[in-house]
Amino acid sequence: MSVKLTTCSFVALFSLAGLASASTTTTTFDLTVPWGSSGYGNQGNSFTLAQGDLNATFAGNSFSSIGVNDATNQITSATIQSGNIYRWGSGAGVVNSSSDNSHTVDGSGWKDYIEISFSQIVTMHEVKFSYFDAYDVEYSCRWTWHGKVCSSSIVDDDDFRWMYDSSEDGAIGVGDYISANQDANPFQDFGGVSSSVFGFGAFEGNDDWKLKKITIKYDDLPPGGGGTPVVPLPAGGLLLLGGLAAFAGMRRRDKR
Repeated sequence: MSVKLTTCSFVALFSLAGLASASTTTTTFDLTVPWGSSGYGNQGNSFTLAQGDLNATFAGNSFSSIGVNDATNQITSATIQSGNIYRWGSGAGVVNSSSDNSHTVDGSGWKDYIEISFSQIVTMHEVKFSYFDAYDVEYSCRWTWHGKVCSSSIVDDDDFRWMYDSSEDGAIGVGDYISANQDANPFQDFGGVSSSVFGFGAFEGNDDWKLKKITIKYDDLPPGGGGTPVVPLPAGGLLLLGGLAAFAGMRRRDKR
């Protein structure tokens, strides 16, 4: 049985051989900004940061109402309000209305969250917060022979929930995944989830913090972008292409 390699076959094969192997990049988006610098203060509803070909848009939103099925970790109902996102030297926070005088992501009243939309699918690796447990003060008093004695202490009661666009509709909302309350800073336990949209929110009355940094991993895009990561060609495939090319050369010599 003879094998005939056409010009088109060689073009296709060597096109495959020319594809660069995909590589994974780890990068960090820092939401802190020095006082007086560009990007400090109110950013409106959102702002965008870039790392190479990857863009990340951070939006300040709130749930004025939300239903959660904790058994399935799914948002079952939601009314979402657009707010303003601020950047400071300590990170980003949300102001959801004119009566909201807190510059943190907090769960008092409406439940604030920061939605992060990436220009391609990424894997969340780590998140860091500031103000986490820093200003949660618990007061206690007792009566003694000398009168009433009161004391205060900082308590560890800040939590957050993380979300991702499991419904793949391009935004956080009904049908999407929501974690249980988490109490760790920094936090890395994302289970390898990949998405183009993530969210971090405060859902309890005492939860209040700022989003400081996020670290993600993603596949490099080919030169010039285009939105599709390059496809790696296994080493065995390169050996096969080399063998086919050598075989074709031998057939041409035999015919002469």
